[in-house]
Amino acid sequence: ASPAPSLTPGLYMLGSSSGGVQFALEKGLAFVFAAQINAEMAVPVMNHYRKHFRPSKYYSEPCSMLSIGAFAAETTEEAQYLAAPALLMWTMLATGKKITAYPTLKEANNYPYTLQEAAIRDQQRDKFVIGTAGEVAERLWDWKKKTQADEIILVDSYPEMNARRKAYTLLSKEFGLI
Repeated sequence: ASPAPSLTPGLYMLGSSSGGVQFALEKGLAFVFAAQINAEMAVPVMNHYRKHFRPSKYYSEPCSMLSIGAFAAETTEEAQYLAAPALLMWTMLATGKKITAYPTLKEANNYPYTLQEAAIRDQQRDKFVIGTAGEVAERLWDWKKKTQADEIILVDSYPEMNARRKAYTLLSKEFGLI
């Protein structure tokens, strides 16, 4: 015989618009909002979920998470440097350009943005929390308060594994986990 799990995994609905939250509300599911896709809708959609949640066989009370892109480093400049490939990718998506591969650090930091692309890139920054570990932690707490999220999920697109490890170490220290 093998051990049988005593718990079943929770059911979550991931969404980036009002459609996803409506499904979660209809079924009484936990809800994860993808701010890395649609940051401007995070607060109203998450607050709508909390306000309109009704208990179900799955959850007796609302359970919500916010996922958001994050880049932390020792300096804000380094974090911005590391975030450049993600910002370029989202800018290319927003302008309808074909993406054949995730941009490298060199490509992204040397990309010749047009004025229109630079404006779009700056709008894309809302999808990310970029800065020192202290700055990132402060902004994550702000997001948590504004959205009333029970948990935050970091979506990272670090172009280098060492930068990713360093960022998670810095953030872990900032949050008192290590």
